[in-house]
Amino acid sequence: MNRYGMKKFVAFVLAMGLVLPACKSNNVSSKILGGADVATGTPTLSTALAGLTSYISGVSSGGTNAVPQNGTIPSGTAAGLNPTVAGNTGVINGGSSQLSLVTAQAFRYCNVAVSNLAAAPAAAAPSAAQSIAGYYLLALPADATTLTLDLNIGQALPGSFHCFVTLQDASGNIGPIEDISITQVATVGTGDVQVSLSWDTKADIDLHVVDPNNVEVWYGDKAPTTTKGTLDLDSNVGCPSTGISNENITWPTGTAVAGTYIVRVDNYNDCSLGTASNCVITVRVAGVTKTFAKTFAVNSDDAGGAGSGVEICRFTNAGAFSAPQPNLTRSIGTKPAVCQ
Repeated sequence: MNRYGMKKFVAFVLAMGLVLPACKSNNVSSKILGGADVATGTPTLSTALAGLTSYISGVSSGGTNAVPQNGTIPSGTAAGLNPTVAGNTGVINGGSSQLSLVTAQAFRYCNVAVSNLAAAPAAAAPSAAQSIAGYYLLALPADATTLTLDLNIGQALPGSFHCFVTLQDASGNIGPIEDISITQVATVGTGDVQVSLSWDTKADIDLHVVDPNNVEVWYGDKAPTTTKGTLDLDSNVGCPSTGISNENITWPTGTAVAGTYIVRVDNYNDCSLGTASNCVITVRVAGVTKTFAKTFAVNSDDAGGAGSGVEICRFTNAGAFSAPQPNLTRSIGTKPAVCQ
């Protein structure tokens, strides 16, 4: 084959490589091209899913990340795959919502989609209800009947929304849509560094962050500190029944101090609830997002002040993370948080 013939052959192969992914029956694009699908003219993931990721920027469970998909969320009628859902459905921009799903029948896959309609029906055929294109597909390593689902909320969250969830077993049976109303409870700062906390009870849980200059941002020194750190959301003070159970600390754009930051969470007052508090901590820095989990047992509150709490993680302004170290001051709990 001469050089001209070889070039034509290579061009043919490349063209086929772009067309073939569009032929997959499961409607999953294998490439993110940033434009339109060559075969169909439909938008690819990076453009079509911009609406989806503005509401939910990521989905994970126990270290397994969901993959964004084009199309409409799969749904069916398998009654045993209709989950019972619990967790904090009040969110802040840039934070996370941790949901617990329980089913009667084992499942292998979880699908998550978004609708911003004022009243979105949990229809078996979601095309009329799902107003935001695309969905997340979470493939589990094994069958399960319980799932802790972490939803990372977009930093530019447009507002409250409906989260659609369906579950599928290994044989392809799919349950109906579970419609979960997610309410934006506050708009908070983002910036160079954003650390947020969400939990599933009305207890008074506190977020602390110590910056590289050893300046601690906490409820006793909210905003702005000498190094510009700001606690702009402090909730559930005094154990109100309407507490929103979210907190947020940020360094505005251009103000983050170079070096290592330390994140702590303290069970200040469990408000005599008689139940444990499950927390999810989200750190966003230098384009990196990581979530951590921590549970506080009943009667583990301490009315803690500066330096209190369980160390969750350490990170740098460049986005490098390291494991927590034993607290040298007051601390509660014996197990470190688990990075997801």
